[in-house]
Amino acid sequence: MNKRYPINKQTKYDIKANPIQKKNYKLISFIRKRIEYDSRIKQGDFIVGNMNKIFYLTYKYHSTNIKYLEECILPLIEESNEYLNIVLFVIDCQKNEIKEEIIQDINIKLFNKKCTLIIAQSYSDAAHYIEEFSVIENNQNELTNQINERTQIINALSMIKGINSQNAYDLLMKFNTIKRIGVVDKEE
Repeated sequence: MNKRYPINKQTKYDIKANPIQKKNYKLISFIRKRIEYDSRIKQGDFIVGNMNKIFYLTYKYHSTNIKYLEECILPLIEESNEYLNIVLFVIDCQKNEIKEEIIQDINIKLFNKKCTLIIAQSYSDAAHYIEEFSVIENNQNELTNQINERTQIINALSMIKGINSQNAYDLLMKFNTIKRIGVVDKEE
């Protein structure tokens, strides 16, 4: 049985961020945990948990700065072998604006560098991923199981008419399991 890690401001694991992220109000405003801005973080945007480094990239930025991934992020990934490297890619545009070949190209480049690509559909989803990684120790199997299980539950709840991914996430955070969500009173 997998452990449940409630996300709140008192959780002992903090998020360390490159000071440049202070300007990233679209993402930072959704993170509910304490963020420690550390000027020693030169490689990556966030360090979460013990050994997880997150590089943050949005679709719009990548579309206008195609070389940024190859010239800035990929060399940093190569230099940081001791970390689980993750590129958190936020889709910050309309569905009809997305060019599938751009995402495929990013995926191939990251796969070749043994880097994990996580695609978030919103800034809120991206913040949730960062919070999740901040509370899970550096055990890749546990990490994968926790993220996959929680994501599957949120996706399943989001399919119910009237529940979006934010509502699904909030329900899961409040009640911890899908079983408890199923037996809760409507008022609660």
